[in-house]
Amino acid sequence: MLVPEFPERKIQIIDGRDLACWILHGIEQQITGIYNATGPARPLTMEQFLNTCQSVTNSDAAWVWAKEQFLLDHEVQPWTELPLWIPYNFPLAEGGEPWRGVGSVDITCALEAGLTFRPLEATIADLWNWDQQRLQEGKPLKAGLTSDREEELIRLYRDEQ
Repeated sequence: MLVPEFPERKIQIIDGRDLACWILHGIEQQITGIYNATGPARPLTMEQFLNTCQSVTNSDAAWVWAKEQFLLDHEVQPWTELPLWIPYNFPLAEGGEPWRGVGSVDITCALEAGLTFRPLEATIADLWNWDQQRLQEGKPLKAGLTSDREEELIRLYRDEQ
């Protein structure tokens, strides 16, 4: 499986159900203010996330940690083709700055205002089940690399190493 380099890169995700519950809690408690609402409560690295996905789905996938420059040279689209990837060393727009803190947003205020999270394993299991149903129904994904493109990129990457 093709993944962007830097296994220790911090990522942030939130289950939409957790966000919805917190928003309803905020309405009920009349909580106001500006909050960063993402998760999890403790730092999560890309490698920890992938290993958790592998464990929950009983996958035997092997990670191919591709250099960002390779991904950019082959026009892999950050976030849409490789979810949770924003280039660390390269700006997303010409003349811009890299988004170096994108996976490290401070959510302390939201946690203090009652934001909670179901276990990551539960979110992954639910998404896996949804994806298996999607596959059975023949519905295509709207984002991500196709299997053919991912295989081609892995082959190219290994040839260049």
